Amino acid sequence: MNGTSVHVKIFKADKCIYENNNSVVLNANNLGSLISCLKDTRLEVNDFLTSLVEEQRCSADAGDRLTSESDTDFEDEVEVVNPKKSKLTDQ
Repeated sequence: MNGTSVHVKIFKADKCIYENNNSVVLNANNLGSLISCLKDTRLEVNDFLTSLVEEQRCSADAGDRLTSESDTDFEDEVEVVNPKKSKLTDQ
């Protein structure tokens, strides 16, 4: 039997933001434990990446709300203009 591990690291801007190390014992006739470990590792990595995307989406939504709130401030400022009278009707 050989001791094997599945090691995953995810980097962002040269900084490790995720690390996972799952150990697997392989048999010559059965790779079921390796397949199971790979599936588990995939699920864990997918969960992490999904949470990362959701965090970024929430941050982007907050930025959009701030922008739209400042836009509505300008919409509230309605400038009142006195209409000009036609010179033709005054004669």
